[in-house]
Amino acid sequence: MTVEDTPSHFMPPDVAPRSCVRPEVDFDLVVRATQFLGTAQAPADPLSEVYVEAVIPVHWGVDGGLVAVHSDGTVATRPIGKVPPLHVLEAGTLELLAHSPEYVHVPTRQPTAETISRGFLEMGRSVPDIVQALNARQAALLDDTRQLDAFTSDVLGLWSGWREPVSTALLGDWASPLLSSGSLAPTALDCLRTEARTIHRQLTPLSQRRVAGERLWSLDFRFGDDLTTYDLISDGPDPFEVLTGSLPDDPRVASVLAQLRPIEYAVAMAWAGTRVTSWAEAAADVIALDPAQFTGCAPRALGERVRTKLIRLGKRHTERAVAAAAWKGRPA
Repeated sequence: MTVEDTPSHFMPPDVAPRSCVRPEVDFDLVVRATQFLGTAQAPADPLSEVYVEAVIPVHWGVDGGLVAVHSDGTVATRPIGKVPPLHVLEAGTLELLAHSPEYVHVPTRQPTAETISRGFLEMGRSVPDIVQALNARQAALLDDTRQLDAFTSDVLGLWSGWREPVSTALLGDWASPLLSSGSLAPTALDCLRTEARTIHRQLTPLSQRRVAGERLWSLDFRFGDDLTTYDLISDGPDPFEVLTGSLPDDPRVASVLAQLRPIEYAVAMAWAGTRVTSWAEAAADVIALDPAQFTGCAPRALGERVRTKLIRLGKRHTERAVAAAAWKGRPA
């Protein structure tokens, strides 16, 4: 079909009107950002190469509602370092205002974590960790658990079980320099991480803590055969001797167990307890009785060694018993 054959109610392809979408511009924000950059101050180090990467509106409770994000990761309520000269900024703003009919005027919107993050992504760069931390601080104030969990895992590398200590730490003093002196360096994240770990430890029950790599046991923790931590520190018999000092009533079992080393015998007796569900767990209970004595013993390896040794000894005992019975039953 040629252009001449085109029905009259269709426009030819080459003359069809093209929709022109005018870009949206927040002119109030442009003016504010220009004035904000005009307050830039020189860095303390004259040789510093730090420059302002972005000016963003935020909802962090800072005066003016604008902050500058610098190339070294610092966030500040006043630009520090290299920015375009003020006359260049003003000329650019005037040029934009002169062509304002070419744009769609949009009102200034309330900034959110989503709009802040989207602004960085539109610039082609990732959201700085310090900016994500300040967004998460606001989320902690609003009890936004979804954003808190995302920050905890994506930035701090922790799991959701850390929600309470991280939330509490976010509301601490780590961000105070931004509100008091107007500047917050990326190293503030180290203070946040340290505070979160401190709070996490404070919230962890004593029975689940470790000191110098060793676990703390509650007094009523049971090791096997109703042996508790209290028994370890009381004046009763030595718990290791309790596990190894008596033989079962069955002489066949006693004969096999008598061939084990003391630690192997203790593991076998612990495994016989109703609470223990695996050989590795039985070995771990025995090792926990005296960690210094069993340094280097791996519960899984020790448990498997005792299991296979008992099978071998039991099989040998059965074979010898059968052979002995056969010999006793031979004709005289």
